[in-house]
Amino acid sequence: MENASQDEVISRASDLLCQILGQDITSPEEESEKGISPQIKQGVAKDRIISTNDTEMRHGRKSSSKKFNGYKVHITEDRDHEWITNVEVTAGNVHDAEPSLELVKVQEETLGTKPERLLGDGAYGTADNRADFDAEGIELISRITTSHDGKVHKEHFDIDLKNGCVTCIAGHVTEKYTKGKDGKGREVRTFVFAAEKCLNCKFHEKCTSSKSGRKVTLNFNEQYLQEARKKQRLAWFDKEYSTRAIIERKLSHLMYNFGLRQARYMGIIKTKLQALFTAAVANLKRLNVEMHFTPPKGVVCLNG
Repeated sequence: MENASQDEVISRASDLLCQILGQDITSPEEESEKGISPQIKQGVAKDRIISTNDTEMRHGRKSSSKKFNGYKVHITEDRDHEWITNVEVTAGNVHDAEPSLELVKVQEETLGTKPERLLGDGAYGTADNRADFDAEGIELISRITTSHDGKVHKEHFDIDLKNGCVTCIAGHVTEKYTKGKDGKGREVRTFVFAAEKCLNCKFHEKCTSSKSGRKVTLNFNEQYLQEARKKQRLAWFDKEYSTRAIIERKLSHLMYNFGLRQARYMGIIKTKLQALFTAAVANLKRLNVEMHFTPPKGVVCLNG
């Protein structure tokens, strides 16, 4: 190995070591500012590096109790023919919704058609994702989860976007709101209920512990969440949404029958190559079932 290459390797290793130490130990600047000695940081660092061999791996979470380390595989599938139409791989900490629109756009480029409707689980049904798909003329069918813990959540409030008011389950109405910024720096409204009404309300203990009254913050794309909640109460929704089981079956097939549950290589690029090869084999096997494939024009399913 040449000296220049050795220097480059040493430099990269040094930078990686600094990153890893900085994730868990306070920096000299923090120690000086807070007047403390070096100590272990509390909590998990954002975008934490978890492997010195594969620095693109990340902590991931499929649910509040199910965690994993590594990558996520996202696939789109034609519901009618059960063909995998696109594949993407992201780090484990990337939100499921993030790559979904690009998955469909790439499919349109390669197959020449765009789906009219996309089915995905609740993780894909964020307000921003619904807005993005709507802008592309694609209907996103994804369930918004409902809480069943006995407490009063935002979903229990009647939000009237047209008239600019919010009604709680006790029938109290407020038009008073404050303005703030969401995580993307966009202006959002937080509606505030009068403290005296909340404190004397029979739902107070289930609704809020604040002495200044209940607050309800609207999403920047709140209208899409409201439309989605209305849609999933319609009779056709459950029947349509239940067909998403097709892609769940396909994903299970890839994981357990074709070995995609375990990444065989290091890095996102090579892991995606593995996912593409696996999807190609699954599609070839599908040829034994259906010899003629028409590019999907109707409904596409999405999972990750």
